[in-house]
Amino acid sequence: MKRICIPVFDCKMLKEAAEKTDLVEVRLDRFGKREREKLAEIAKKIKAKLILTIRKKSEGGIERTGVRERFDSQESNCPKRSKGGIERTGVRERFDSQESNCPKRSKGRKFKGNERQRLALFLEMLKAARFAYADIELSSGRKFIEKVRKKAKEAGAKLILSKH
Repeated sequence: MKRICIPVFDCKMLKEAAEKTDLVEVRLDRFGKREREKLAEIAKKIKAKLILTIRKKSEGGIERTGVRERFDSQESNCPKRSKGGIERTGVRERFDSQESNCPKRSKGRKFKGNERQRLALFLEMLKAARFAYADIELSSGRKFIEKVRKKAKEAGAKLILSKH
């Protein structure tokens, strides 16, 4: 059986993705504080299996800065942005009127919390919400991995170790 996993960055995306696939990666490092607070309740109502991911700073983890991010079908008509906000098509760079109708993306920053806070958030979310998997980076260190593994096991979740 093939599995398709959709990464999500807020609760609205989570609800939409859960209707379309059987596996959803919850990128908690991209959720705002209010979104994190709503997550446990929403996760209980979702049938899709959920992967808890909180990327660390060095692995690309970010925290949203308050501007709502939207990733939906409207965006497929919008120019893709690179780091500088310029579409790189290989042929030319575009800034045109079409871009003004496109959803705004936050200029997210690296995940604000330190490793201790990231670990606490992992443990809290594994206890509070229904996750089938916890995805952590191999570079997180043995103690960190062991603590998450233990809490994941208690919660009935499996561990995914990633190396990026």
